Amino acid sequence: MKKYYKTQLKLVIFIIFFSLKGFSQGAWNLKYVILDSLNTSHLGQEIRIDFKANSIDTRSHKVTILSIRALLRYQDTIIINLNGKKLKFVESWKLYVDHGAIQEQSLVSINKKYVLKDMILLLYDQKYIKVKLKVYTFSSKKIIDEIEMTLEKEKIKGLLFKIAK
Repeated sequence: MKKYYKTQLKLVIFIIFFSLKGFSQGAWNLKYVILDSLNTSHLGQEIRIDFKANSIDTRSHKVTILSIRALLRYQDTIIINLNGKKLKFVESWKLYVDHGAIQEQSLVSINKKYVLKDMILLLYDQKYIKVKLKVYTFSSKKIIDEIEMTLEKEKIKGLLFKIAK
């Protein structure tokens, strides 16, 4: 009889242990901001850029966490001048069922040579935004450069910001 209860106890502990993973919460540290909502409090913050797919691809109202997923389901491409070379980059959005982290979002060159991340918003005006970012190699993930870049706002749908804890 004692052996029966030990076996049952082990089984219950086993089930509880492995079912807890199913109840664990993920984490979101993403906030989507449309360009018209930018203000000076956003300067110096870590961002990722959501480019427009075309000239009519715009957003004019506040974005919730639930709608971030819908906004980022398409991977838009943009041509960026990187150290004198015009290269095509594609948005790489990594959003999961239970989490989305700014560190996992990036721009990847079509030729799979470069990854652009760790972007900081430096300046913005009516026509442009200026960011500082790090350029990584795609294969080794090593930082090969840190540059400042000015981008036209007309090519940008919105910005992802890291939510401060």
